[in-house]
Amino acid sequence: MSRGIPPFEQGYSAIKVDPITQERGQGLLHNRHLLSPAQLDRYYQRVAAIRQAVGPDVRIIIDCHANLTRRSAQQLIQRLAPLGIDYYEELLPSIDPAQTVQLARETGANLAVGEHLTGPQTYLPLIKDVAMVQPDLGNCGGITAAIKIAALAEANGVGLQLHVCGSPIATAAALQFEAACSNFVIHEEHEINLKDANYQSGKYRYQPVNGQYQVPDRPGIGQELSPTAIKHAQVTIID
Repeated sequence: MSRGIPPFEQGYSAIKVDPITQERGQGLLHNRHLLSPAQLDRYYQRVAAIRQAVGPDVRIIIDCHANLTRRSAQQLIQRLAPLGIDYYEELLPSIDPAQTVQLARETGANLAVGEHLTGPQTYLPLIKDVAMVQPDLGNCGGITAAIKIAALAEANGVGLQLHVCGSPIATAAALQFEAACSNFVIHEEHEINLKDANYQSGKYRYQPVNGQYQVPDRPGIGQELSPTAIKHAQVTIID
């Protein structure tokens, strides 16, 4: 991803956006229970502008950062339906999986969950009703737990998109993992990867070309801490 150039002009096949969290100006979403007609129209117009800009062939993914309730999520899904949304990520807080299950069954929408879940067992109440699982290798229990989650998803016809919003170490680990998963759907490239302090923490600089990553072929996960990261790391010595 390059600064100043729209993602769809860089070869990306999908774009993920959050149209709801920020209201007018600098205000944040204040009414998440039942959205007003004005709110729904504002969110629709935002996504409609994106659809017009990217055209019909680019997939649009909606991420609501767990800011809605089941009722307001129903409203949003219904309002955005004409725009051909690929899937909806984290519409609801993960603390009550029954709400997500009910939302999926009532709307038939493709829902994605998992970035806040820890351990394969936390996916069990959801796995038959969601379209995508999104474990984060840093908090789901590591690669071993993620293997179990991916297998559980595959057995239920559910896709995999790892949550990747971290360092170049996280990106490299995710690419290696995804390359080995038959139900892998899409890799997440977050704008935080371009922040200098974050970007400089990895020894090697991997970036997608024409919207696609090359899986690192160096030893291990293909990445290691940079000299800069090691120099500025906090060191704790345990006797």
